Amino acid sequence: MTQIQTIFSRLLVVAFAILASGHSLNAQGGTANDNFVVQITGGATFAKGDCGYGTATWGGDITEDACVDLVWAYDPTPTGDSLCCDSIINDYTDKWVMIRRGVCEFGRKAIWAERAGAKGVIILNHYNSVADNSCTAINIGLGTADGQITIPVFSASRNMGEALDAAVVAGGGQAEICFVLPHLLEPTDAYHYYTPVTQVRSLDHISIRMMNRGLAATDVTIKADIIAPNGFVSSVSTILESLPAFSDTVIFLPAVTPPAVVGTFKVVFSNSLFTDSRDSIRTVFVHTPFSFGTDIGVLKPGGVGSSDIWMSILGIQTAGLCLTGSNGGRATHATFGIANKLDVVTADPAANIIGVTLYDGDADDDGVIDLGAAFSDLDNGIVATGELIMDTTLVNDQLLSVELIDPQTGTLGFDLKPNHPYYISLIYDGLAAGTGKMVRFVSTPHKRYLNSPTTPVRLDQLYAGWEDAMVVQRLELEGYTPPPNFNIVKAHVPLSDSKYKITPNPAVDHFDLTLNLGAINGKVAVSLIDYKGQIVETKVGSNFRDSQFRFETNNLPSGYYRIWIRTAEGNMMKTIAICH
Repeated sequence: MTQIQTIFSRLLVVAFAILASGHSLNAQGGTANDNFVVQITGGATFAKGDCGYGTATWGGDITEDACVDLVWAYDPTPTGDSLCCDSIINDYTDKWVMIRRGVCEFGRKAIWAERAGAKGVIILNHYNSVADNSCTAINIGLGTADGQITIPVFSASRNMGEALDAAVVAGGGQAEICFVLPHLLEPTDAYHYYTPVTQVRSLDHISIRMMNRGLAATDVTIKADIIAPNGFVSSVSTILESLPAFSDTVIFLPAVTPPAVVGTFKVVFSNSLFTDSRDSIRTVFVHTPFSFGTDIGVLKPGGVGSSDIWMSILGIQTAGLCLTGSNGGRATHATFGIANKLDVVTADPAANIIGVTLYDGDADDDGVIDLGAAFSDLDNGIVATGELIMDTTLVNDQLLSVELIDPQTGTLGFDLKPNHPYYISLIYDGLAAGTGKMVRFVSTPHKRYLNSPTTPVRLDQLYAGWEDAMVVQRLELEGYTPPPNFNIVKAHVPLSDSKYKITPNPAVDHFDLTLNLGAINGKVAVSLIDYKGQIVETKVGSNFRDSQFRFETNNLPSGYYRIWIRTAEGNMMKTIAICH
């Protein structure tokens, strides 16, 4: 078993362990935990999440396999719209209805549909939000109509909605869809989708969730077959001596080490109780020559990022977990991309920076990942840095690789410890740019990982990541050669210690950052980042060489903060303590 423990694994991962979640499959809690699959009769199939559907935490449940008739619902307007914000005059008894997202809240739409006799509601997403794309699936939280609606409600991504609409049109106004409730859910396999072949390690957290929607059973075998690129199969299994009726159980399988060969591995999860094709789940992970990565390689146009409504918190930081094997390795590059360059690129290079940081995730070597409440938990573990200075030559939705420099030696790359966690991280401060736009990173559809936090993101606080997407933020090892369509961004030399001074540190009422640069810089930006990773204040200087920034700290809570300095002569991130 790995020595590195994460928040979940140190609580849950025990070889051969079986954990009953205690969820009742008959609980009324909306569609949020129903985990059904939607099948268009004779057509496509859609699951929860990316390019599929989002759920509601209110309304009714979908509790059994069923096939239903689907139609559009319409308002009593002269033209007949499908927003359904007012009473619906048509009779939709025993029908499921589609309603367009927009104008009024979801609960209001569902109330009118239920009053018109509908058995359930699917709300179709649109493209009106910059943050949305064809794969965006909206999860619907509590609304003012909570408690008034008894029918199931969920939302459909635009991709799913277009398929549903095409089926209804082809059926002359009505289509049949089926809800299928699989028994195996939420598989986990490797620690990352991409793992360098030199870093292959024991997979000691392979798991699957099993939902028994029927009678109790005994001696149920749960199995995972890991199929290597050369066809070699590694099988692990465990036996459930007792599986209660209507139970929801997470099962951990024995550890297994896949062969250290380059290529795509397939994992097939199965069980001996339910043997329909829907009750076998297939997942994939990849051994690469040199790359770590949590993304799944299929790039999503438009990327992922926060909505521009975060106007007062335009800083964003994301990261991807990389767990080394027994050989360690030398990290040399980070790979990522930008999806909306025209929104965020300005005429001032110091305002166009994506900072790249490689963190030691366990700097104190105690076997527990340091990241808990904020990225500042990792500040003592900054081991390599790089940066992208965005300009108009960038190609949207195209990946690039940035060199990583050891800030202690100034040399390319950093030697990774064996059997150790690292985070490759991207950070952007939109306050310096002043565009009012949030950067969007190139992304792929979401993959589930048990170990957490695997893909953290920080806006106003630390989150587990986006539900429907993974930011492409790969860590490349020595020997890496980018594909022909990639660009290599040369490392920006870290700002020399002789060019800045922070006094006093610790600070009480204020601190001063004094810069003594070698030449006049068109723009210099300095941000103060609090313990949550939120940018507290950014100061920008123009035509700047030798001068001073003062930050008032009277009204800031005591604690550790980060100062992020960006100049044309280098960048630096340092920790400062504020003590009252």
